[in-house]
Amino acid sequence: MTSFVIGSIGNLEREKGHDVAVKALKKIIDDGNVVVALIIVGKDSTINESETKRILTLSKDLGVQGHIKIFSISHKDIHYVYSACDIVLTLCIDGEAFGMIPLEAAMHNRPVIATNVGACRVTIIQNQTGLLCEHNSSAELFRLLTLV
Repeated sequence: MTSFVIGSIGNLEREKGHDVAVKALKKIIDDGNVVVALIIVGKDSTINESETKRILTLSKDLGVQGHIKIFSISHKDIHYVYSACDIVLTLCIDGEAFGMIPLEAAMHNRPVIATNVGACRVTIIQNQTGLLCEHNSSAELFRLLTLV
């Protein structure tokens, strides 16, 4: 059975769409064709609500908590994360002026799936340097993950 590691990289904020990755992970596990792990890497910068707690609660509710690790890392060590991932996700809801994640993933020869918003529409060439998906769609993310 094939196994792979998905990396969802970005600050632990709702706007980064990590919950979409968790929901897609559930679909992959239910599909039963691969052994998969999701690592969520960022810095918990949510002021009022802990996004880490929200993601962990969601993963427990979906029964995938054993397949997820959440941690923060300094930027100088981020290359270790890219090296550990088979695929990198950047699932921003509202887009970023210039997201570095697709470029950093490319530097590490890692495929990227990103939401079709903001700078990702410029830094990713569909089907060449990565795949673009609609934001907040775990079904589409699941479909794209099965293509990689």
